[in-house]
Amino acid sequence: QIHDGERFAVPDFIQFPEDELLEGRRILVVDDVWTRGRNTVTVASRVDAAGGKPDTCVLHYKPASSLYPGHTPTYYAAVTDAYVVYPWELDRGPEAIGMWN
Repeated sequence: QIHDGERFAVPDFIQFPEDELLEGRRILVVDDVWTRGRNTVTVASRVDAAGGKPDTCVLHYKPASSLYPGHTPTYYAAVTDAYVVYPWELDRGPEAIGMWN
């Protein structure tokens, strides 16, 4: 896809429920952080295309870096521009999560 003249990757789906399982149902799409919004918007769009009614929820919403200025998560716990490191990422080591000393 192209956004403001810039190409960006869209997530590939390895597994996704059949359309008939989503059609007419309310679906909550949950992610830890909305930085660019790419994953959340792509999944919600796919649910919508299948006839589902998606709502989105993230722990941290970063509107300044979002590729989708007209979209926001339905629910979010906090708005931030800070780099977020979650407890479940600590075992990957500082290099893997972008922490340098």
